[in-house]
Amino acid sequence: HIKDQYPKWKLYGYDRSLYAKNNLNKINVNFIDYLESIPDDFFDFINLTSVIEHLIHPSETIHLLRKKLKKDGMIIIKTPNWNSLGRVIFRKNWVHYDIPRHIYVFSSKNLKEFLINKNFTILKTLYSNNFSVELKSIYRSMKLSKRPKIHSVLEIFFLPFGIILNITALSSTVTIIGKKNV
Repeated sequence: HIKDQYPKWKLYGYDRSLYAKNNLNKINVNFIDYLESIPDDFFDFINLTSVIEHLIHPSETIHLLRKKLKKDGMIIIKTPNWNSLGRVIFRKNWVHYDIPRHIYVFSSKNLKEFLINKNFTILKTLYSNNFSVELKSIYRSMKLSKRPKIHSVLEIFFLPFGIILNITALSSTVTIIGKKNV
């Protein structure tokens, strides 16, 4: 857990669900009830892993979060990759077409442009080596209701394909790291 790796960090979390709030409290993460209640220039880092695709108003949310970042603060956004090979191959069976929960799906290009327009400098773009989304899309195509028992073996077997998707920027997830411009 990140708290073990960085014990001096103060961690905060936000989610609308009571379930998430209870889980954050169990691991001693400070829960934020209202983003607006956080002072401006408060955070060094904001991590939106599997978040932006669920937001009804991502532009407004990023605008608000930018104000909450300190000077030179960083935002990390990990989200499904519209340009993934999995989306092209599996089409409606691509696991990241999680309608109605996934409202937006970004490509790395349009997510970078989005952040630049919100006054961030792009520091890094990362793609996943994990082939799990593609495997889950295969299972969905096969109409399997749950993962087969050999799923973890298949993940290891397909790891080279995941690495190729990473190198070619065609993996099912993309992570963009941006720095707040002053």
